[in-house]
Amino acid sequence: TDRDTQPNSVSRYKLMENTDKFKIETGTWSGGSLPLSLVIIKELDYDAGDKKFVLTIKAFDKDDKSDDMTLTITVNDINDNKPVFQAASYTGSVLEDAGTQTKV
Repeated sequence: TDRDTQPNSVSRYKLMENTDKFKIETGTWSGGSLPLSLVIIKELDYDAGDKKFVLTIKAFDKDDKSDDMTLTITVNDINDNKPVFQAASYTGSVLEDAGTQTKV
């Protein structure tokens, strides 16, 4: 928020990190503030290393006075990968007199 009123209050936001995963979108002035949304623009994949993002968003007024905030996003893993055998089939052998509990 900015205690100044338009046109002297927040006029734009900037995502300070160079990322291909997120972008900022702003809405229309309403109730004395400029709405801000952080939007995912590329799929997040926990298993590929997308576990945590620390982003800085900076707000500017018309005279380039600014303030920034840190936003930490934690990506939670989901069960999106099935188990996979390394081969389609395996071969084993066992003696006919092998006892119970013998590993093959």
